[in-house]
Amino acid sequence: MRATAVACMYLVLLVGNADGFWMGGGVIKRSATVSKSSSTSLAARRLAFGGRGDVQQVSQVIGGAMPASAQNLAVSLDEPLMATRYLQPGRTGMSLPALIGLSLKLAVAYLVFQVTLALTRLTIDALLGEDSGNEPALRVVGPSILGKLGSFIGAVTYSLKVGGLWALSPLAKVAPDVVHFWRLLWGRVARVIDFYQAKTRPVSEELDLSGDEWGVSTLVSKEPIGEAGYVRYTFKIPEGKVLPLDMAQQLTLCCLDAGSNVAKSDFFVSSARHVVGKFEIVATRGAKKDEAVLGRESAAFHSVLYEQMEVGDEVAIKPGKSTLEYRGQDLPVTDMVYLCNGLGVVPIINQVKELVGVQSSTVQTLSVVWINEKPEEFYKGAYNELEDEFYKYNKKLDVSCCLANDVYAGAMSDNEEIVTSVPDFQPGTMAVLAGPDYFVKKANMFLQSKGYPADCICALG
Repeated sequence: MRATAVACMYLVLLVGNADGFWMGGGVIKRSATVSKSSSTSLAARRLAFGGRGDVQQVSQVIGGAMPASAQNLAVSLDEPLMATRYLQPGRTGMSLPALIGLSLKLAVAYLVFQVTLALTRLTIDALLGEDSGNEPALRVVGPSILGKLGSFIGAVTYSLKVGGLWALSPLAKVAPDVVHFWRLLWGRVARVIDFYQAKTRPVSEELDLSGDEWGVSTLVSKEPIGEAGYVRYTFKIPEGKVLPLDMAQQLTLCCLDAGSNVAKSDFFVSSARHVVGKFEIVATRGAKKDEAVLGRESAAFHSVLYEQMEVGDEVAIKPGKSTLEYRGQDLPVTDMVYLCNGLGVVPIINQVKELVGVQSSTVQTLSVVWINEKPEEFYKGAYNELEDEFYKYNKKLDVSCCLANDVYAGAMSDNEEIVTSVPDFQPGTMAVLAGPDYFVKKANMFLQSKGYPADCICALG
């Protein structure tokens, strides 16, 4: 194969030009036809999006065989082949400098070919789902140039995606399929970038919080998000460290209020577990109305965090409880069903991100049903993250955002959107519930009424 590649590169360098491939005393210009493909209808999408729709293979749009037609051929015999110029009468062969230059070009071309081949294989493996496991194959200790390059490529790609959506925004109403297809296409690109970034992610040391030890974090920012009264807090931890948390494990935060009273609460971290040197949480402002949902102690901490904590203040942290457990008898788990309300979506998003892209996992499908009373409770940060994951894995992930008139008192079985969004139980299904206690109880009863065994249902928190 290498010999063939070298020979091909030699011929391309020797007889190629910018306009076409030199052949038989003339030039055959390249022509390509791109087949048009229809995109998936958006009619099945609910409030925002959802449904494992079919999508045209990307290869139909950006690749595939493209035969040239007779009218595209333009032949000229005025100029001899570059390769035959050295065989013309009066030429004795290539000079030594020319031979050295050609050899260097050949070496560089071969190197470029090998790098391109390796990157192509990685890309194909990622797109075809041939990842060999959860752990990245390439692990780099400390700052990684490849990792920084991957982050840069990701940022550029994100900018291109947003720019494309902005350019296509006038078509959103008249031609929604075009916008939908664009997002699906960029979702495939994002999958490849995620795959590359996972392979080049540096190894980081976990923060030592064993036993009864508390760690120290520093508040670096607080940012109100949306119109539902949520706030995103960012905390700094020692440089180069990551939080020692398992999937869906909570983090306990503790501080003193203005009266030197201890205030603490448990949170699901909204940032990814492997983020180095910091973490984020999303919380309510701790108003009086939140006590019914959070409890008095937790609501008091939320209030201290929002009203009294300033940037630069320290908060003690340590790992909290973990309740993610499958007690069912049907193994392996092949389908995940998530029901969440309000900020219960935070741990669900991180689970989806960790499971949906791992090809070695036994999980084949994931369904997320996010239920709220008001549209603003589908706050932008979480909504966008779920939407991005949907467009990356629309054949594996189903997302439904359902409005309910009364989450506290209303019956889920009376809401047609919820009923149709929750898939029927089949062996190997695990259901995960997240949200306030009253929501978890109602969701548990609803799932059992649909035939879900109690030991296949797990409640977070």
